[in-house]
Amino acid sequence: MKQFKVRASMTGALMTETRGKSNREKLQDLQETITKKETRLNGLSDKAVKSRDKLTADLVQHRTELEALEKVKDVVQLSDTTKAAIVSIFWDKEHGIRKELVSKYLDKGNEAEDDSIVLAQRVNTWDRIPKNEEHYNNEWLTGTPDLVYPEMIVDIKTSWTAHSFPLIEKEIPNDGYYWQLQAYMALTGRKKACLTYCLVNTPEMLVQDEIYKYARNNGFIDCPGDVELEIRRAHFYDRLPDGLRIKNFYFDRNDDDIARLYKRIEECREFYQEICNLA
Repeated sequence: MKQFKVRASMTGALMTETRGKSNREKLQDLQETITKKETRLNGLSDKAVKSRDKLTADLVQHRTELEALEKVKDVVQLSDTTKAAIVSIFWDKEHGIRKELVSKYLDKGNEAEDDSIVLAQRVNTWDRIPKNEEHYNNEWLTGTPDLVYPEMIVDIKTSWTAHSFPLIEKEIPNDGYYWQLQAYMALTGRKKACLTYCLVNTPEMLVQDEIYKYARNNGFIDCPGDVELEIRRAHFYDRLPDGLRIKNFYFDRNDDDIARLYKRIEECREFYQEICNLA
């Protein structure tokens, strides 16, 4: 079987579940249905001929369906999101065709990452260690956490504007980040993790892009001064108190979920092999 490792950032896509019930769940439901109908059948009087015939016919059909489900109860059903992620891995790993990821959100995340790290370390009173550059690997996973402390790993997310910053959320906005952090803890051996959202100034080049886009989309040669000022205010956050610029979500290592992640990767390798066999 073709073996591949999954980047920590892709684990969320791999752990999405299919819509509806699994074959095993369908099997369990059908077994319960059969038991209930058998009980009803046994309780019927000899005079209830129509009901008896109907239940008998139903049970014959259900047992046929049960036999078919028994054969596929352990067949893995991957979600469309998971399959798409595996296809992306195939193009990258086998043919060097990496999925293009270009957006203003990613651009800010990359360009303002150092500012976000400085802010997070200052506000959280963490030791000011440099951004981690070590790439970690094990049999299933690969990844590079942003900050690696002796007892904790930290992943930094830079919000595009205040309107995409999770100011009041109690749970992480993206469940995929939970799996990403579990993957980082598995790779580094840490027991704690923190997902930190930061609200920092948008780099000038990206602000200029927003100003230009407004002018172009609204038929102006130059952006009106009041609109430019409004755009700049929406991307400048040094004036805000620290409590409005940092949001931390802490997680403990969950070895059961890490085991589930490893199992899913092994299941995905089977589908990956099917794709490779198409060549």
